[in-house]
Amino acid sequence: MAGGNGYSAALSTGGIPTGAVKVPSPVTITSIKSGGIEIGGTPKQLSDLKTHFDPTKDTVIEWSCDGSATKGSGCDIAGFPAPHVVFAALTSGDKRATFGKTAALNANFGTLNCFAPHKTGTLTIKAAAMAELLGKPTPQSTGSIRLVIMNAGLKAFINAPPDHRHLHGAGAGDFAFINLP
Repeated sequence: MAGGNGYSAALSTGGIPTGAVKVPSPVTITSIKSGGIEIGGTPKQLSDLKTHFDPTKDTVIEWSCDGSATKGSGCDIAGFPAPHVVFAALTSGDKRATFGKTAALNANFGTLNCFAPHKTGTLTIKAAAMAELLGKPTPQSTGSIRLVIMNAGLKAFINAPPDHRHLHGAGAGDFAFINLP
């Protein structure tokens, strides 16, 4: 589904209200910094992080919502459930070439999920979160990592009985699946 469109899911079980979630256009990555140092080429993409997974440094990703190189440009909707930028990472002890192709997959993995209102134009992945993603006390240095950043439309359903809260979302963005060095 192209950015700017919406979808409506008819949910008939559990009394969850139905409704449409607008799919925002993808964000344009304008800057990626590791430890305050700009990394990557032009245009910026998540695969620029390939050799910059450092559990001792914050990683900062900036974006625009209108395709320009100006951080936060075109990202004028605030509040909740306004669009949010979602960043997700999943590590595996297996390399891309062998992931899912061997009988005994490596059981070591890490996950990281974070989001920020898209209006801010900035998402910071703290060094401590990167350390948890890569593992402690010895960080993962081989295998692969899947990265996703997307501009997500969100809709909160808080009246679903019995006192369940649901967050539904849809989005579009950048994806990378790379080997760790």
